[in-house]
Amino acid sequence: MPPIRKLAFVINTEKEGAAELGVALTGIAERAGAKVKQTTAFPLAAGYLRGQDACCVIGGDGTLLGVAREAAHGRCRSSA
Repeated sequence: MPPIRKLAFVINTEKEGAAELGVALTGIAERAGAKVKQTTAFPLAAGYLRGQDACCVIGGDGTLLGVAREAAHGRCRSSA
């Protein structure tokens, strides 16, 4: 599997601790050399995942399902 170079974050700031966790994880990803983008917008904008290698979702079930819906539409580089 190729390394993750482009990583999208979706952070539901309504969830306790999500914003802080997002800051910590984006920092780790950037230090590892990944190009990071993040959003707190929900529902997720169409095309937000386009060109990304992976996505990290920080939130609840609804946040995860919304992002999965966007990924299922084939709007990211890989569906794996």
